[in-house]
Amino acid sequence: MTLDLVTPFFSNNPFTEQGTFTPPAPGVAKPIDVIFEKIESIMAAGVKIQNAETTALVKTADVGDPVPNGSTLTLRAVVYKIIKGFDDSTGVTTLQLSRN
Repeated sequence: MTLDLVTPFFSNNPFTEQGTFTPPAPGVAKPIDVIFEKIESIMAAGVKIQNAETTALVKTADVGDPVPNGSTLTLRAVVYKIIKGFDDSTGVTTLQLSRN
């Protein structure tokens, strides 16, 4: 029996919202649970040390490992191109997203 800790993490998390993952053609879009994260610029002593970055946490099983090139994530009516997926080996993948 395999213990699934990932599903409860997404199911019981108040930060989880519904998104749509679409792999490249002929892939079929499917709803997935997402924890959306947008990091704004960080300033230290008046100097910008980090640019804005948009990422999302998802279940690795929902997007695959590796995430297929050309995949998109639609969230809050915005379509994001998935630049890269980073699997943390626990069943969670961080998606690096771009609006361009």
